[in-house]
Amino acid sequence: MGRVRFLGILAAIAATLVVACTSDDVPRPAVTEDAPTVQTLIATPESTAVSQSPVAQPIPTTTAVPTVSDSTVTSVPVPTTAPTLLPSEPPLPAPPPTIAFVQPVATSTRIAQIEVPGSPEPFVSSPSCVERPDFTFTHFYTDMEQLKMINPTIVTSGNWLKNRQYHTMYTDANNIAEPTPVYAPSDAVATEITHYFARMQPWVGDPYIASQFDVRFQASCDVRFWFDHVSTLAEPFASLAAKEGSTDTRGAAVYVSVEIKAGDLIGWTTGTDPAHTWDFIVTDQRVTVAFANQERYEGMGELTDLLHASCPYDYYNEEMRAEFIAKFAWWEGSTGSTACGGATDVLGALAGAWFQTPLAADAFFMPPDWGVVAKIAADGVVYMAGPDWDVRTRPGDPTFVDPELMITENCYQHFWNPTSWVYVKLLSDMELAVAHGEGQCPSAMPTDSTVYYR
Repeated sequence: MGRVRFLGILAAIAATLVVACTSDDVPRPAVTEDAPTVQTLIATPESTAVSQSPVAQPIPTTTAVPTVSDSTVTSVPVPTTAPTLLPSEPPLPAPPPTIAFVQPVATSTRIAQIEVPGSPEPFVSSPSCVERPDFTFTHFYTDMEQLKMINPTIVTSGNWLKNRQYHTMYTDANNIAEPTPVYAPSDAVATEITHYFARMQPWVGDPYIASQFDVRFQASCDVRFWFDHVSTLAEPFASLAAKEGSTDTRGAAVYVSVEIKAGDLIGWTTGTDPAHTWDFIVTDQRVTVAFANQERYEGMGELTDLLHASCPYDYYNEEMRAEFIAKFAWWEGSTGSTACGGATDVLGALAGAWFQTPLAADAFFMPPDWGVVAKIAADGVVYMAGPDWDVRTRPGDPTFVDPELMITENCYQHFWNPTSWVYVKLLSDMELAVAHGEGQCPSAMPTDSTVYYR
């Protein structure tokens, strides 16, 4: 399809979209659907170690939640490209036939389906989107009884940051999670569905490949939300999604336009394996999160999702928000916190994200080269991670210093065995020297340190 004709079709369809602004008086949807009990799984040929989706990581405790107001309006677009969850790999073996089950009838209305070849364009609000300055979420987006804990925005994933909430599910003695429903928290329009393959590594047994879905919605001209690691889709989403999964999410999205109502069933999930986590993400164009080097986040691809990261629970009423807040934790047994959203960087201190190279003019066309992340968890533990290491230091440990207060140099000793350390020295507001090793902390910065940048 020619680009002009394609844009004309997009404009015609966009003109038909209407996002309802009504609220449902019953905020919690009744769970009457029979959840699916089967999934399409593909065993890998070899029982080799594989990468896993990250488990819940530290929760920010000292950063303020951005205030949604007219004064924070920004024109930076939020990209609709689904995050790349897997590197490009050799073709996977063909999946076995899918075992069918009866889908419950959803109340969503299918309007149209648009398939766009190639990579998705950066998100631009539809001309027919609805301005909702007092936008709120009115429904729980899952069964809260099946939810063990939430690690809220902005989370760490190894040595990089993500705009999402990690949701960890309850499991049985064999680490099996029952499918939990995923609901629309508000009226919205579904815009994208990405079907991809994720490699799973259970605690016991061989690794396998499972289908996963990323489903995205436009709730207003400013607010978008989406779910990732959905295991099975309800109708009409199941019929609209690509039949075959992709090993690379770049350019794999199917563009759709489906009106949904608050409380509509989107699908079910058991999360990743073995962590049994899944994600909920919100971006708000009225929110601009402050970082130490704002220019890097304003124009560098996927970093713009962090620039407009917003705490989902600030859109709920106090009673519903309290139920989510009660689930906040980094790991099972850790202390919860009410902190959600906001910046992780502290200018002039260690806290936040550092990159492997200085910001250059051509960097905006490259993926972020994450280097080091330093953060403090809800239970007060310092979490630091680099390209191939991580270190945790507890309050009361001799080498403990809050990263937000570390403005000179310090060596952090890992409290686990076998132990390791990371020595950090702030060279300037924008440069950090880092060295990592095994054993006990050295008395001074080693000569083989690496410099990272804001």
